[in-house]
Amino acid sequence: MPLALLDSFRGLLHCLLPGTVRGHPDGSTRSYNGETAPLMHGLQDDLRKAKEDGDVWKRRADEERESKRQSEAAYSDLQRRYNSLKETVRAIETETVVLRERADTLKVVEEELRMTKHLLRSQEQQNTTLQAIHVKTTALLETRSAELHDAQQYLTKADQLSDADILRVVEQLNSEIMQAGSGAVDTAIPTELVGAKMAELLQVVPHSDDTFCVQLALQAALVTLARWIVAKWILWPDCDDGDIRGIYEGIRMNQSQAVAGRWRALTRAHAKTLRDHDAGAELHKNLTVYVAHILALAGAQGSPEDILGLVQASHSDRLRSFVNACLHIHKAIGEELTSADFETVAGACGARFEAGSMKDEWGGSTDESEEGTVLCTTAMGLRRVEKRDGGEINSIMLLKPGVALDSVVKEMTCTERDLM
Repeated sequence: MPLALLDSFRGLLHCLLPGTVRGHPDGSTRSYNGETAPLMHGLQDDLRKAKEDGDVWKRRADEERESKRQSEAAYSDLQRRYNSLKETVRAIETETVVLRERADTLKVVEEELRMTKHLLRSQEQQNTTLQAIHVKTTALLETRSAELHDAQQYLTKADQLSDADILRVVEQLNSEIMQAGSGAVDTAIPTELVGAKMAELLQVVPHSDDTFCVQLALQAALVTLARWIVAKWILWPDCDDGDIRGIYEGIRMNQSQAVAGRWRALTRAHAKTLRDHDAGAELHKNLTVYVAHILALAGAQGSPEDILGLVQASHSDRLRSFVNACLHIHKAIGEELTSADFETVAGACGARFEAGSMKDEWGGSTDESEEGTVLCTTAMGLRRVEKRDGGEINSIMLLKPGVALDSVVKEMTCTERDLM
């Protein structure tokens, strides 16, 4: 090494310096002052060089130590950095594993999301289809509900009136007929309407018989008119409803009572809307004319215009009440009752009296009634006709028609003959 070499040179110089005596190997002492001078100079040069080299080597050694220290410091720093990086790498690896797991999870989630989106699109398509079906179903349901409602309304067997109700209004109409007939005759009693002879006859005969014949004629006319109004399908003066009646009879024969009854109710109700016509006013006007004609035929004095004016002045309200009662029954029987058909009944003029289906309103004996002949009908009867499910027709007489027999005329003739 450089330090060891320097020490060797130092020993050598010590031996070779001037005046230095060294022992000879054989034990003698010798002086080298003269002989070793050149050598000494060379050695000194070498020593100086060696010293310089030693200084160089020392500096180098110091530099090496400093470099080593720096290297060791750098190594330590690198080691720390390495360890730190190693920890970082370990953390990164751990995080990488976590991220990889998350990535795998994300792939699974993405796949599930893709499948969910696909399923959602499929569900949306199904939902759209179902919504369209729902809309159609709802519309169909509304249509079918409306049809069912119409069918229920059409086929319902529930009547707005009972048999007792319709029987009561018919009896009220018969009362209107009697009052209208007797009231109109009461006004015709004066001489200017019936003449002096009739007035004299009416003064002799009991009061209940004074206007009896004319009253019968008026009641028979009112019954006929009432039955015409009730049975009429369309209350227009110039309308023949025979075709409609024929169609209804065909439906009634081939369909159930519910179908036939509802068809009849709807047809009669809507027929009124076909023309803006005041049936009540027209009927009242015609009825007034009919009453005036009957009074004229009964012998009332005066021109037809005078008799018509008297009827209008004295009996307009009563006759209007009669017409309204007829229209009420027309609506009730034709439009409000569907479970059965209700028919007004009258005795045919000239027919044999039948106690099972008629009632003698004017009270002859039982034997006379059974042998009598119908003169006219003075009170309407009412019959309920229903078609059963088996197709058979069931008819029930709810109210017998009131009739006057021809024996009444015989009694009146005899009374008048006796008076004459």
